[in-house]
Amino acid sequence: MKNFSFYPLKMQLLLGRQFMIPHWYLFSIIFLTIFLYILSNLFKTNFLFYAQILMIFIYIGQYSNYYIFLDIYKSNVKKPILDTLSIFPMSVSGLTIASLNLIQYFKLYQIKVILFSFIFQIFHIILN
Repeated sequence: MKNFSFYPLKMQLLLGRQFMIPHWYLFSIIFLTIFLYILSNLFKTNFLFYAQILMIFIYIGQYSNYYIFLDIYKSNVKKPILDTLSIFPMSVSGLTIASLNLIQYFKLYQIKVILFSFIFQIFHIILN
């Protein structure tokens, strides 16, 4: 047993990487659940506002190469962090949609929603 170390096992258990690549999202989901719960308890009245502000900063960081400072870490540490940061905006968008009761709006105005979706698809096809 030469060169045996518990480090890969610890990183796998903490970050979900190493040998468990199909389960890359577990760390992100668990971390985001805990983080958003803490954020919602800190900012009870304006939780979505602060989450959306944080979402904007994360988008700016993703597309302006501000995450270059993560290159000092190994890939089994860097990838879960980047995965979590890329999922955060979608999580906040889902929370916003859930809080606005858009589903009820969609049920009330089905024809308008279908028409808007159709027009949006046509513009998407034309622009691409």
